[in-house]
Amino acid sequence: MKKTAGVKTGPELLKEFGLDWSVNKRPFFFKANDASMRESDYFGLVRSDNDDVLGHCKDSYRAFQNSLILDTMKGFADEHGLEITNGGAFGGGKKIYLQLYIPNDLKIGKKGDALKQYIFAANTFDHSARLSFGYTNTVISCQNTYNAALKDTSIRIKHTESGEGRIIELPTLFAEHLQLRKATNEQFLVWDSTPATKKMAKELIAMLTKTDANMTPAQRAEMSTRSSNIIQGLEMAINKEMKEKGETMWGLFNGVTYYANHIKSHPKRDNGAMESILIGTGAQMMNKASSIITSW
Repeated sequence: MKKTAGVKTGPELLKEFGLDWSVNKRPFFFKANDASMRESDYFGLVRSDNDDVLGHCKDSYRAFQNSLILDTMKGFADEHGLEITNGGAFGGGKKIYLQLYIPNDLKIGKKGDALKQYIFAANTFDHSARLSFGYTNTVISCQNTYNAALKDTSIRIKHTESGEGRIIELPTLFAEHLQLRKATNEQFLVWDSTPATKKMAKELIAMLTKTDANMTPAQRAEMSTRSSNIIQGLEMAINKEMKEKGETMWGLFNGVTYYANHIKSHPKRDNGAMESILIGTGAQMMNKASSIITSW
């Protein structure tokens, strides 16, 4: 993940984040039974700078270019005095993200952790997700990041001609997402003032791992190594964060985010850890933990 310094132009930001390339649709050809080359109904999605194939599509697909997404976010940022500070690519460009920083003075927890909050954009060229926009938070004390854009608040746009037209509506929707900051801050303060017990931590881990909170040592010994390692990692992270941040819902949640950020395995590729945190299994685990703790 890279960060900008000062006000920069759209092309400068794209270059700094490694996103200064476009995606072109090029027809696929195949060798027929008579050995002739024939054009298929499918197209390859090809990076303009290195000819890497990022995915495939049919003719109706519209590739939302990195420059379009950044320019849309930058227009909103400039209007509201905000800044696009983070960005990058996953999987050689199959997935890309941008983050627009929202200043926030909230301090939380017994250590007075500061929060960094963002509006994010995540796009894919491998059909793993639609163009998505949402809201993320980072706890500066340990750079805990989670995707708090729930289904009813996130924006997802299909890669079609009509979807391309919807992008012009995004600045209005971004403004609505700024209001999430107040609701999210209020939620964090409630978590910080709500006690959490070791029993609750045990139940949370069981719900996240789909295991029995009351299983015996013998039953745990029979678990797979992978499942046992996940539970052990969550226990260690939660104990650590509740000791540092307090035996509260806030400390409990930070234990899960610490695990997702620093212990959990992630894709072995460039920016694999950030990919997991923003749009992968790490995000899924943190969203689930957030929903459970909120319900409590």
